[in-house]
Amino acid sequence: VPSFLLGLILVIVFAVQLKWLPPNGYVKFSESPTEWLRYITLPAIALGMGIAAAIMRQLRAALVDELDTNHIRTAWAIGGAAPRVVGRHGLKNASSPAITILGLQIAGLVGGAVLVEQIFGIQGIGFYLLSAITQADIPVIQGCVLVLAILQILMSLAVDITYALLNPKVRVAA
Repeated sequence: VPSFLLGLILVIVFAVQLKWLPPNGYVKFSESPTEWLRYITLPAIALGMGIAAAIMRQLRAALVDELDTNHIRTAWAIGGAAPRVVGRHGLKNASSPAITILGLQIAGLVGGAVLVEQIFGIQGIGFYLLSAITQADIPVIQGCVLVLAILQILMSLAVDITYALLNPKVRVAA
């Protein structure tokens, strides 16, 4: 489900019908942490739900495959406890594809944030970029693209570092 469509559904259900959360706007964390949490809940769910679903689907498929390998069967056979076998051996090896998906989803997250910011009335980088595009403000567009490119590069670096931490075989000698 696209994040903007999920955002609209969340506004209709939780803001309009149930009146539990505000439909749009933003309050700074420094002004009121509880109000900030109320205002940021719906946009965070709208942006994060699709990514969480993709990661969980990938992680489950990789974990099912990993739990069918010989070293996991050996760990079960020697009496390994379920949390240790699944968590330490299975999940550690199965998490690599999910980490890759997470790193790649960051670019999509920023793209979805442009529409979600419009729906929820939040003036973030997506709102700033969209207003710069409509006004043909080239330096601002270049600055936003530069910031987003640096963010993507840093996420790729974080994915590589996480690989090295999870799997010692991936580490490269300096």
